Amino acid sequence: SDDATKKVQYCNVHNNTFDGSPLSYSRAFAMLGKTAGCVEYNTMAYNYAVNMTVNNEIGGDSNSVYYNVINGVRDTLTTGGAIGLSLEPAFGHGTGWCKGNKVLNNTVYNAQTAGIKITDYNDATDTIVAGNEIANNIAANCGLGLSITTHSGFVTRNTIKNNVFYKNGTT
Repeated sequence: SDDATKKVQYCNVHNNTFDGSPLSYSRAFAMLGKTAGCVEYNTMAYNYAVNMTVNNEIGGDSNSVYYNVINGVRDTLTTGGAIGLSLEPAFGHGTGWCKGNKVLNNTVYNAQTAGIKITDYNDATDTIVAGNEIANNIAANCGLGLSITTHSGFVTRNTIKNNVFYKNGTT
């Protein structure tokens, strides 16, 4: 919404199972902020997501995503996005906000495009993707373990530490 008075704050989504296998379009979660303060202080923790078809998205301010397991993200709709965890601003608005979020101790495997991605997306004209922390995660058997892209926004000062990115060899 363009209405700055509408907010999503202090929501806790814990200990759930998300199964996208019967759906053609599915994601476990998305929290995206178009402006500072509109999506903040939310947590996604101890969840299990299986067979999703599009990115699980983290944006807004000071949100936390930890101890989740994501098994299988496939691009069945040619959306270009089969990413386990994607830090990004609100998509399709030209502006967006993704600042001070924490992605900690998650396990992502079998994501077709990337296990973890940081991006501003290609329609961005006034975006900030900064000060996010990505630490102690495992991304295994994904197209890419980690992807960082910028198109026309601002991706800066993000901390990426102590992660494991692994892909089985082929024979």
